[in-house]
Amino acid sequence: MDNRELNALSQCPLFNGLTTDEIDRCVTTVGYKLIKLNKGDTLLHTGDNCTALWIVLDGALTTRMEEADGKTLQVAQLTPAMVVAPAFVFTAKPMPVTAEASSPTLLLQINTANAQRLINLHETIRWNFINLICNRVAQLTSRLRQQSLLTVKQRIMQFLQHEQQRLNTNTFRLQQSRQELANMFGIQKNSLQRCLKQLHAEGTIVLDGKQITILK
Repeated sequence: MDNRELNALSQCPLFNGLTTDEIDRCVTTVGYKLIKLNKGDTLLHTGDNCTALWIVLDGALTTRMEEADGKTLQVAQLTPAMVVAPAFVFTAKPMPVTAEASSPTLLLQINTANAQRLINLHETIRWNFINLICNRVAQLTSRLRQQSLLTVKQRIMQFLQHEQQRLNTNTFRLQQSRQELANMFGIQKNSLQRCLKQLHAEGTIVLDGKQITILK
C-alpha cells in the first residue's frame, strides 16, 4: 500500500489513535484488496447484502434510496476516509440504499470474516468501530428529523447555510447540479427551482446560476 492510500486510512475514524505503520500492519495481517470503480459504477444495489468492509481512499460514492416510481433520495456523499455502511457489515439485513461512484473511486475492501478479525485484533479499532456506528446512527436520526419536521424550503436553506459555514463565505458556487440537489432532498427538480426562486424573491439569497449569495 502506498503512502497516499495509508494517509487516507489514517484519516479514517476506524483507525483513530493508530500510526500509519500500525494501520499498514493491521490491514496487511488480515488481508485486503484495492477496488477501482469508474464514474457511474455501482458498488452495491438496494437489496444486496453487504459482504465486506469498504473504505473510500480516493474519489466519492453517492448513496441513495430509490422508489418504484423512480423517485430518489440522496442519503450521503462518501468521500475519502469514510466507511461504507458500517452498520451493515455484520448483519444479514439487505442494504436499503444503492451506492454508486460519482467519480473515479478507489476503495479498500476487507471481506466480512477478515473485518471481524480486524476489529478483534486491536482494541482501539474495536472501540473506534463501535463509536463510528453510534455516530452514524445519530447522523441518520438527525437527518430523519429534518425530513419529517422541516419544510422543503427550510431544508434547502439549512443546506445552504451549512455550505456557507463550511466554506466560510456568504457567496459560493454550488458543486451539485439542480437534479443532484433535488435527489438530495427527495423532491422533483421543478420543486427545487421553485423553492430557490422563493428564497431569492424573499431577499434571503441572491441566485445567479450556480452561484449563491446568502443575505440573511
